Amino acid sequence: MYELEAKVNGNVIAHGKRFSSLKAAYRYISSLLNIYSFQIQEEYDGINGHELVCDYYTRFCITQINA
Repeated sequence: MYELEAKVNGNVIAHGKRFSSLKAAYRYISSLLNIYSFQIQEEYDGINGHELVCDYYTRFCITQINA
């Protein structure tokens, strides 16, 4: 199970949205990127999960959770 926190232009779009697979989470992020016309600039793997960054105000963080 995966959990997503998405901020677009500083506004929280998704907080705690859960997905059964990583593929489903990436599909959702892809749809948001298409809607808002953003591109991923950087990717980070950290202790808080996998973070995709478009700019300072637009970022997506995916964490794996045990449910």
